[in-house]
Amino acid sequence: MRIITIILSISAILFAGQTNWRFYFDVQSGRSQKFTIGMDRQASDHFDRGFDVPAPPATMAPPSGFYPYISFVDTNYRYLDAAWTDIRAISDSSKWIIILHHPETLTTITWRTDSIPIGNLDIDNIDIRMLDGKFIIPKSDTIFTIKYSRKPIISTEPQLKIDFNLPKPAKVNIVIYGKHWKQIDKLDYGTLVAGEYNKKWKPSAKLSGVFIYQVFADDILIAVGKLLTVGN
Repeated sequence: MRIITIILSISAILFAGQTNWRFYFDVQSGRSQKFTIGMDRQASDHFDRGFDVPAPPATMAPPSGFYPYISFVDTNYRYLDAAWTDIRAISDSSKWIIILHHPETLTTITWRTDSIPIGNLDIDNIDIRMLDGKFIIPKSDTIFTIKYSRKPIISTEPQLKIDFNLPKPAKVNIVIYGKHWKQIDKLDYGTLVAGEYNKKWKPSAKLSGVFIYQVFADDILIAVGKLLTVGN
């Protein structure tokens, strides 16, 4: 089983009375589970009654059927390793890991756009504000990441490589999107043999900024990622 990590990345401007935040999202694959993550001046990075909501321990996860949870390891509570709400202390950076057991199909993450906190919020290193309230994870994945950082990491290096693994021969195409899933480009590679691939996107000279790619094999989503171009 692979693990999907959620990393939440936020660059927050800490105004008085505005440092607390909550981000609400649903994870769905056959069944749906609600989650809440966030920060609060009165919370800690350990289990806090009144803030955190534990889920059944991961060791007790059903042997089949979709079961998502936040990986929560608190040495003060040796049996608590899963949560559905995890509110932490205010800090410059943090990371949440969401694990998906037995996804039945593509896993869909949806969220309340009015709960997005001030700053940058990333899912799998993609700015959540690009995604228009929805993100889809390939069936083969069982980890996605949400990252929080007070100061956003600004890269000036182009990031144009597209990596994916093809378990069996298939017709492959890659779709490139801009903000709010607006299609920018489409690459058709025809039928490829099984193997590990590293393709490079060559954007037109007028394109600059952050983009999202999805890789399809026989019309099945197998990979999602971020691209960055700084002009050509």
